[in-house]
Amino acid sequence: MTAFLDEAFGRDLSTSSAPVESAPTMQQQFRFSPATLDWELFAQGPDGAVDILGFPDGTDFDALADTLESLGYTRPDDEQGLWKGGADLLPRIGTDLTPELQFIALLPDAGVVLTSDTRGLPRDRRRCGHR
Repeated sequence: MTAFLDEAFGRDLSTSSAPVESAPTMQQQFRFSPATLDWELFAQGPDGAVDILGFPDGTDFDALADTLESLGYTRPDDEQGLWKGGADLLPRIGTDLTPELQFIALLPDAGVVLTSDTRGLPRDRRRCGHR
């Protein structure tokens, strides 16, 4: 099976989006999905994974923050702080959500949102995207 998946990836026949299976629920609940993003970059390592999501110009990050709060995420103390959801919250939002949606950081000045399965998002979030 691994050889098959490696071959599909090498021929660009596999998905190019990390949360593609979560897309319908993401669009319905979060009001964004891989289909509405400008770009996406997924990285993973032994300590966790992060998905860096590039949003289109004009995205209303205040509305995005309100949506996260309405879904049950804990609002951070500062604008670029970490929104805490956790493993218990995701199944209440939708059963098909990827674990990388447990923790979220909004970076409106860069037009970027970081999502992760751990609290260990990149320490210097200012370096995660520029306009």
